[in-house]
Amino acid sequence: MQNYSPSNFPPSPPGMSPVGGGQPAPKSKLPWIIAGGVGCLLLIVIAVAALGGLAYVASRNQPSPTTPVPSPSPVAETIRYVNSKAALSKDFHEHYVDFSFNYPDTWALDDKAGKAGASNYVKVSRDLDTGQGGSFTLENFAVGQIWYSSLNNLNRESIFKQLMAQFAPQLAKNFPGFAKVSEGAVTVNSYEGYEMRFTSSIKETSKGEIDLWGRVILLPDESSRTKGVAIIMLASNLAPELDGPEDVGEKGELPAILNSFRFGK
Repeated sequence: MQNYSPSNFPPSPPGMSPVGGGQPAPKSKLPWIIAGGVGCLLLIVIAVAALGGLAYVASRNQPSPTTPVPSPSPVAETIRYVNSKAALSKDFHEHYVDFSFNYPDTWALDDKAGKAGASNYVKVSRDLDTGQGGSFTLENFAVGQIWYSSLNNLNRESIFKQLMAQFAPQLAKNFPGFAKVSEGAVTVNSYEGYEMRFTSSIKETSKGEIDLWGRVILLPDESSRTKGVAIIMLASNLAPELDGPEDVGEKGELPAILNSFRFGK
């Protein structure tokens, strides 16, 4: 199976290093594309929020949700991931937030996430083993950092809409055939955020042409007002339960993970 190496992977945006700081390329095209896309997106989120002189500002006066977020119902055969500053590289400490989620015990936890040079707090994936030492990703779920100022009375949705406007051209450089499908406000477990869905495709793999579908959700941590998370979910048409970008986080095994996501300890 041909590697999809950094040399022929679409280039990262200027000033942004490739995912993993020179980690070896995975053994198939699809995992490289998906892992690379997640990492690049999170770098873009950070860059848009913190660099380049962008004056995106959130209001200190925005109310916290009045409806308590219920605890997720326990699900059999799952593992609970609890974010912990002590377990993370210092790269993640300044804008750290507490959160947790449950994921199926059949999913793989990326042991490089949260380490020095990584772009994600955490990434878990559901993979299809090729039987030849490689794998194709069916679905994956990653969480990274976002942060922003909190000085003026600006609308949160407007801020996130501007942030998302920066993502599309960057994603287009890293996902072949990238096309934005939709974007808008979204509520995840009573948390008000903003999302974008997109499509991409990878040609000439051992499985033929593979369709990729992505969903990016920006969620502010109401307890801090200045930071939050970017949840990135990616899936492919190799997952038999999914038929398109509208199914990401709605069908397959991702919904159980997304529905279990909670801020706090």
